[in-house]
Amino acid sequence: MTKNQTLATAATIVLAATAAIALKANGGANDDGKPFKFQPNTLVLSRSVYVGNTNTVTPGQTLPPGCVAKTVTLPLLAGGTTTVKVKCATASDSGEYPNLLDGNNVWNNDGADGSFGVTSPIFLDNIDSQGKLIGTLPVPSDQLVTSFSSKSELALNLSGDGKSITFVGYHGGPGFLTAPNQLDVSNSNTPGVVDPTNPVVTNYYRSVAEVAADGQITLTDGNAYSGNNGRAAIKDGPYYYMAGNNNNGGLSRASLRERKQE
Repeated sequence: MTKNQTLATAATIVLAATAAIALKANGGANDDGKPFKFQPNTLVLSRSVYVGNTNTVTPGQTLPPGCVAKTVTLPLLAGGTTTVKVKCATASDSGEYPNLLDGNNVWNNDGADGSFGVTSPIFLDNIDSQGKLIGTLPVPSDQLVTSFSSKSELALNLSGDGKSITFVGYHGGPGFLTAPNQLDVSNSNTPGVVDPTNPVVTNYYRSVAEVAADGQITLTDGNAYSGNNGRAAIKDGPYYYMAGNNNNGGLSRASLRERKQE
């Protein structure tokens, strides 16, 4: 089962980079068996494949994983404090992908857990003008993943100089695993912007992947869009410009209370 991703436009900012690493994707090859290389005047399609199974989610487990129900007290800029309740959920179904053999459906869990998502590997398909697959570049899933089944991630953009393409994914912060089948990563905090009211307790960078014509990938970690999705990135000169959403906790509600008090 695959799911293609498309772009949802949001506010655009310049990425504040925290680190950059280069890696070579493994296993890519063109149909002629030669090492992978994007061909001129062709289309590049991003996609992801759900690789979870029944055991990826256990009915009755706490969602988001590690969530602790509590009340957080926050200071207000105008003085005083406000409180925000952090609520957890319980998984209603297993990790089984929907099929015709039974009624189990991993996505039933998003009814209880508004942060629900499952990380999955990323693939870049090179397609000719007739729709024929030329080759596929798998992105190393121990370095970068996306969130299934988000339809607003993995938008691809050609750089200003036409030499590379860029997209945004998730890369684990210190102590957090980058791999498929991790839960609720797309609503996690970034390591540099931790919201104590976010029920998701993991920390993941929203990382820009820049892919050269020969398939070499450079990852740049950033702390933009903490608590939500990085949608897209484009490179112009030495800068990456990103689009995405922000916040997955109660800080916005706390700010609203503050404004009402003023």
